[in-house]
Amino acid sequence: MRLLAKRMNRNVEWNLVGKFGATLTRVRYRLLPTLEGSHWDVLILCAGSNDLMAFRPADEKWKKELKESIEMAKGLADKVIVFSSAEVYMVPAFGRSLQNQLKKATLYQAKVAQEVCEANGAFYVNQTVGTPHGDTKWFWCSDCFHPSYEGYRVIANCLINHFSDSRIKELASLGLKDCKD
Repeated sequence: MRLLAKRMNRNVEWNLVGKFGATLTRVRYRLLPTLEGSHWDVLILCAGSNDLMAFRPADEKWKKELKESIEMAKGLADKVIVFSSAEVYMVPAFGRSLQNQLKKATLYQAKVAQEVCEANGAFYVNQTVGTPHGDTKWFWCSDCFHPSYEGYRVIANCLINHFSDSRIKELASLGLKDCKD
């Protein structure tokens, strides 16, 4: 969020709501309801990585849950942004066969999510390809599964770079009506 605040040239107050290993089902039925009663300028849904790790397909049920999650988020916020899964198929701890299987599933899920987001008025950030240095040793922690601090920094920069200047201006203007001079 510091990178987003810097790019918007304004302060950002933010809250994080999450649960280790949460799939889209948990996000929809357990996490989003905890936000009810408040209104947010922007709500970012991170959707996909845990579903992929659980080998949950991007089928009609998943599409329906993403659509319902977006609809619920739109009732809670002025703008809804959906972050795709990361490049889970690049994890060095996985063998080539699993990496290939995850890559196919990841790219298909991204295609489906893009369609659902476009049809339901959410801005989709596809981070399933192109993270620089995702295949280098410094990018990963010693467990060869999680990104290192530097790896997460690279991912954060890539995410923010997905936002056009006009999108940044739009986001920066949100909530200003609540500010006093």
